[in-house]
Amino acid sequence: MEAGLVSLGDNLPHPRGGGRLSARARFRQLVELGVLAETLGFASFHLGEHHFSDYILSSPTPVLAAVAERTRDLRLSTAVSLLPHHDPVRVAEDYATVDVLSGGRVELVGGRGVYRDHYGQFGQDPERGADMLAEAVELLRLLWRGERVSWTGAFRAPLRGVTVQPRPVQRPHPPVWLSASSPQSVDRAVALGCPIVIPTVSVGVDAPPALLARYREGWRRAGRDPAAPVWSVAGRWVESPWPRAHRRPGGTRCSDSCERRVPAGRWRRRSR
Repeated sequence: MEAGLVSLGDNLPHPRGGGRLSARARFRQLVELGVLAETLGFASFHLGEHHFSDYILSSPTPVLAAVAERTRDLRLSTAVSLLPHHDPVRVAEDYATVDVLSGGRVELVGGRGVYRDHYGQFGQDPERGADMLAEAVELLRLLWRGERVSWTGAFRAPLRGVTVQPRPVQRPHPPVWLSASSPQSVDRAVALGCPIVIPTVSVGVDAPPALLARYREGWRRAGRDPAAPVWSVAGRWVESPWPRAHRRPGGTRCSDSCERRVPAGRWRRRSR
C-alpha cells in the first residue's frame, strides 16, 4: 500500500472570523505541505486544479516545481488536471519541465472536471468534454513518446513534425491516470489504457467496489494485467492553527483535505 497527500487548493474563509490567507501565503503553505508529505513518509503529493472559485490553485505545475526543489523521492501529481481546458502541447511541455526538475517524479491525473459552466467560460461545449479528454490523453502520450510528431485531431490545429521540449525523464512517458467516478469514465480509461483514480469524495464510499470490478474486468478483456494499481481516495479534514495575524482565541482553520492513496482490490506497487 502507498499513501499520498492531496490538497485541492482551497482558500476558504476562516469559519469564525471570516478572514482569508493571501494568495502568496496559501501557495507557500501548499509548498510546505508537500515538503511535510515527504518528511512524514507519504509516497506522493497531489494538487488540484480549479477555476473561477475559492479553490485558488488554477495552475498546479509551478507549485509542484517548487515542491520538487525541496524533496528527493516524493512523487508529484495532480488531483486532477482538467485536460479539456488545455492545449495538450502546453500540458506536455509544462509537466515534462517538472519531470526534468524533479529527476523523473511527475505523474498526471486527468479528468473532465465537475463544473459544466466552466466549459462555457473557456468557449467549449461541455457535451464534447469526454471526446476532448480522450484526444488530449492520446496526443499527450504521443508527444512524450516520440519526436517529429505529425498529428491531426478534432480540437486543436494539426501538428507537422514537431518535437516538444524538454523531453521527459521518465520513459516512455510519465504515468497518466484518469479520474473514474462513473461506469462510463471507467470504460473510457480502459479504452485509453489508463489506470484509474476513484474519488470517493465525489461518489461516496459505496460506489468504488462496483467501479473497481468493472475496471478489472475491462482491463482483463483488453489483455492487460487485472491487478494493475488503482487509487481509492478517502477525504479527511486537517485542522491547523490560523496564522497569527488572523488568529482568534481558540480558533482553528479547516485547512486541507488529507486524502489517502489506498489499495482498491489487490494492490501492487508499480516499478519506478
